[in-house]
Amino acid sequence: GCLLLPGSFNPIHEGHEEMARRSAALCGRPSQNILFELCVVNADKGAIDVGQLLARIERVVSRGGRVLASRAMLFDHKAELFPGSDFAVGYDTYRRILDPKYYVPADKSLDTSSLEERCGWVAEAMRRLKGNGIRFVVAGRCDGDGFKTMESDPVIELPEDLSGLFLALPDFRMDISSTALRAKRKS
Repeated sequence: GCLLLPGSFNPIHEGHEEMARRSAALCGRPSQNILFELCVVNADKGAIDVGQLLARIERVVSRGGRVLASRAMLFDHKAELFPGSDFAVGYDTYRRILDPKYYVPADKSLDTSSLEERCGWVAEAMRRLKGNGIRFVVAGRCDGDGFKTMESDPVIELPEDLSGLFLALPDFRMDISSTALRAKRKS
């Protein structure tokens, strides 16, 4: 397996790179096993056009990174493609991974389900991910309400059998974002 850092990398920056290095070290993976995974189709953001995709890949490679382009929008797809791998994610992605909207069974509705049902869907999805031998390393991130980590602001309490699926990246804080860099470039 390897350490994958999924993202749109628009643009890639030192926060991505340091998070990947520190996550690989935490998981005992050599730095040459780091892959920046650029998903062609994002579950929340839509598709990236080919020109943009190639430009982003070139930027990552020019900084010494290795890139994997995939169409695996959701982590259950990623886990099937890369069993035994670790994924470095920020707090914002951690929240999305645990969002029940991605795990609604075909015969159910998010609007009419109970909190208990939704937590059950999430737990089952996390068991499938853990069954593929993957782990998530979660870095803290500035959110609208300040800096958040999985320890300071857990999304849900997971059952004991899922312990070890999410690992906190200790002592990591880089308040930099691709969104802010794009906004700065435009001004």
